[in-house]
This record gives sequence, C-alpha cells and structure tokens, in this order.
Amino acid sequence: MNKDKIDAGLNFGADSGATINKPVGDGSVLSFTGGNNITTTAAGSSIKFDLNGDINIDSVKTGNTTINNNGVSIVGGPSMTASGINAAGNKITDVADGMAPRDAVNMGQLDAVSQRLGNNMNELGYKIGEVEDDANAGISAAMAMSSLPQAYIAGKSLIGGGIGTYNGESAVAIGFSKLSNDGRWVMKVNGTADTQGNAGGSIGAGFHFD
Repeated sequence: MNKDKIDAGLNFGADSGATINKPVGDGSVLSFTGGNNITTTAAGSSIKFDLNGDINIDSVKTGNTTINNNGVSIVGGPSMTASGINAAGNKITDVADGMAPRDAVNMGQLDAVSQRLGNNMNELGYKIGEVEDDANAGISAAMAMSSLPQAYIAGKSLIGGGIGTYNGESAVAIGFSKLSNDGRWVMKVNGTADTQGNAGGSIGAGFHFD
C-alpha cells in the first residue's frame, strides 16, 4: 500500500465550506450533522439520513407550481395566498351547497333561486293582471249603474237598465226606483254584473224638503 497516500488521509467536501481532511488511523471521528430538516443516525457500519416528518423550508417549486410562505401559486394559473383565492379566470368545480350565512353558493343553488324568483314574478304578474281586470270591470259596473234612470213622477215606479264598458271589460246594471205620492220621498235599488263574474248591488233613499 502506498504510504504517502495513507499519510495524506481522507478529504471530505460538501456543497459549501472548506474541505475537511481526516488522517487514516488517528482515531478521530468525522461527525455528520443533519440540520433543521434532516436527522442522521449511526447504526453499525452505516450512517442513515432521514427527512423529518415536519420540515421547515422557505420555498418548494415543482414545474410551474410554487409553495412558499405567501401561499400556493401556479404560473399562468390560479393562486391561493393570504390575500385570498384567485382562480385566474378558471371555473371552480364540485362546490358543495352553501349552508351557513357566509358560505359560498354554487351554480345549482343560484339556478334554483333564479327559478323560484321567476315563478314568483310570473305569479305576481298574473295576480296584478287579475286585479287590473277586476278594477276595469268594477269601473264598468259603476258606469253602468250611474247610467240608470230614476223615477221622477210622483207616485210612479221605474225599472231601468244600463251598460258600461271600460278598458276591455263590460258590465250591465238593472235598477228599480219609486217616487212617493207627494213627491217628497224617493228610493232606489240597483244591481250589477260584470264580465269578470262579479256582482254588486246598492240601495238608497232621499227626501225632498224646502
């Protein structure tokens, strides 16, 4: 064996720092230190290097994805940082139905709300249309009733009829009136029916005095 080579010892180097020289056979020990994320274990004739279960590093990069203290970001894609989530114009899929007041909602829930709102608006429009038709028919009934003639000869009675129409709805009215023999009292009874199937009636009386 070459004595000069033995006397030169063994040189150990690392990624950084000075080269370490250890003479052969002097009994000194070269220690391997793992650092923050690696643990070293000497067992028999081998040294084992283990990565810790919890590691502490500044950043991890794989392909276009970077994970660091700010969060997770993908070049040209979405990111999730302390400031929030940026989907970068991409769809977010498989979102569960929101339950709590501050939960996000999905498209299915929005569609359901939109459908209910549309149904309610249609129902409201239908009811408003019904109210408008009834109102127009009521105006027609009032016009028909106002056109009824009234008895004006003392001691005589009168039966009359009238027709009214307004904004597409119509009504008929029939009235009975009587003037007392002395011409001082008058009474009348009226009834109406319109094209919305509504019926109405009225009764009135009056007294002539000096």
